[in-house]
Amino acid sequence: MEVPQTYENPNGLATANLKSAVVTLPEGMTLNPSAAAGLGYCTEAELESETAASVQGEGCPNDSKIGTVRVKSPGINEEATGALYVAQPFANRFGSLIALYIVAKIPDRGIIVRSQGVVEPNLVTGQLTTRFPENPQLPFTHFTLSFRQGQTSPLVTPPACGEYTASGELTPWSDSSSVIPVSSVFQIPNGIGGGACPSGGVPGFEPKVAAGTQNNAAGTYSPLELEITRNDGEQEITGFASQLPAGLTADLTGVPFCSEADIALARTVSGAREEAQPSCPAESQIGETVAEAGVGQVLAQTPGKVYMAGPFEGAPFSIVSITAAKVGPFDLGTVVVHLPLVINPETAAVTIPAGAADQIPHIIKGIVIHLRNIEVYVNRPNFTLNPTSCAPMSLSATVIGGGADPANPADNTPVTVTNRFQAADCANLAFKPSFSLSATGKASKSAGAGLTVKLAYPSAPQGTQANIRYVKVDLPIQLPSRLTTLQRACVAATFNANPANCPPESKVGHATAVTPILPVPLTGPAYFVSNAGLKFPELVLVLEGYGVKIVLRGETFIKNGITSSTFKAVPDQPVTSFELTLPQGKYSALGANVPEKDNFDLCGQKLNAPTAFIAQNGLEIHQTTPVTLTGCPTVHITRARQLANALKACRKKPKGKRASCEKAARRKYGTHGAA
Repeated sequence: MEVPQTYENPNGLATANLKSAVVTLPEGMTLNPSAAAGLGYCTEAELESETAASVQGEGCPNDSKIGTVRVKSPGINEEATGALYVAQPFANRFGSLIALYIVAKIPDRGIIVRSQGVVEPNLVTGQLTTRFPENPQLPFTHFTLSFRQGQTSPLVTPPACGEYTASGELTPWSDSSSVIPVSSVFQIPNGIGGGACPSGGVPGFEPKVAAGTQNNAAGTYSPLELEITRNDGEQEITGFASQLPAGLTADLTGVPFCSEADIALARTVSGAREEAQPSCPAESQIGETVAEAGVGQVLAQTPGKVYMAGPFEGAPFSIVSITAAKVGPFDLGTVVVHLPLVINPETAAVTIPAGAADQIPHIIKGIVIHLRNIEVYVNRPNFTLNPTSCAPMSLSATVIGGGADPANPADNTPVTVTNRFQAADCANLAFKPSFSLSATGKASKSAGAGLTVKLAYPSAPQGTQANIRYVKVDLPIQLPSRLTTLQRACVAATFNANPANCPPESKVGHATAVTPILPVPLTGPAYFVSNAGLKFPELVLVLEGYGVKIVLRGETFIKNGITSSTFKAVPDQPVTSFELTLPQGKYSALGANVPEKDNFDLCGQKLNAPTAFIAQNGLEIHQTTPVTLTGCPTVHITRARQLANALKACRKKPKGKRASCEKAARRKYGTHGAA
């Protein structure tokens, strides 16, 4: 700043001394978070302790210095030199986050000049306005303020090339109502590193994402790592979404949620308070984060924590990242990023959807973050669980850039980056589920037959058993599908809209699945669902519990009176036990087919069901599963009935053959109940 002096003319008016200086930098020029790395502050007491003779650092600490000043006065030949210091946040005369102290000295003359100013960032754009409201009443011809340069320079240039104007307002001590506007124009001719300017004035956006589990052994627990990076000069990061591979899951048993009240509290406290007393309970923590902000190679780092939380934005679960936005002397409070976790009901794959309301902020209290790197470590022990399938998959992440105007969601630029994901060592996994079928022996025309299906896994540590991918059961011909019930199947459109609106006749059973990764079982009804006559109605199970909904679809196929039920896409999730009950009733799923048309008694018959299982790792089991008949008389009574029937048949034979027939019958069935 130059202030021409006219005091040499004894007949003219002298130049008034500068009282107030207000300088507004152009929009787009913002504070640099890198400057806060290792930065200290100067207290008011330290400022007052500065003397003309004190050396630098004896008053305001050296680590609070961010620039130099030079002042030339017409009343003395020597130039005053000094420094620009950062004031203690909030404990300054302005009570502001960012305040500045100017200290200039001429030690040989015993001269010291102090001035205090405040920096006011625009809360929406980050544009900076600085006010020095009461400068000393001293004349000067030249004032030069130079911010430090290099990796920790306090300022960041605008993101686009072009002409920019810094404006100011100067007010003299002689007349506070007289405001003199000033301005200065400068050019940004090149992009980052002297490269090309951003096309169309909008910075590019090519973020990079690296993600995966530390140990990719199939079916084992392993920490999950995710890193998002962007280069200087690219768009600000303002959001995140992700699609995890099917089978990559988490064990929620014994993990409490961080409550909505705790999350709300975290938004109101200071960063220092959050560091000392985390808002969420330690038991709900599932990981850690590190955010790096700024420009250049020196970045300001802020650690944070990741917690498991409950339902959010319609999803059954959510994660919340809480970071104390505290760097150097500045405490901007906390950054809370709350993201829903959507569970795909068909595959159980986890998605963090785009458009979640509580995303990554690009500006806090007027300070543009210039977020460069985000590192997330989900490292709670025995929490993240690898798939048991070793098929090639992907983990995709969509990083959202701020576009030309980060404050305007319409300008967002989403970029999706896909990482290859594949579990290993699937051949080390065993596959030994147990499976049983039982049917009601006393079937009837009106109530049909009932069937119970049970599956169980051996008790074994995670990483030793593969999960089920495919199940096919061919029911014995004696247990056919009941056509009158199939005709009452729920229409697919109705089922997809809301299964609760399906007709009661289409609800043919009930299922329960117990999984070690949830604290409660998944239970729900079984429906017959039709697909516009394109194929036989499916047997669809709707299992719910702990906010999770899983839909299992079994294709029905009938040929030569034999009903096959095939579940081709079972989610890659661990199961301790599973039970499906198809009870008897007016609209039972199954009827009974026995040789005697008027007899529905299955007791005494031998029923078998060819069964096939395929594991997620490709192992197969093909077996014939015997069907146990329930509700039948004991073997003693059954043999008696068989003997009675045989003796009855003997009486129809000629007299000469009756005795030998009866003797053979008693030999075969014994004499139980002969009387």
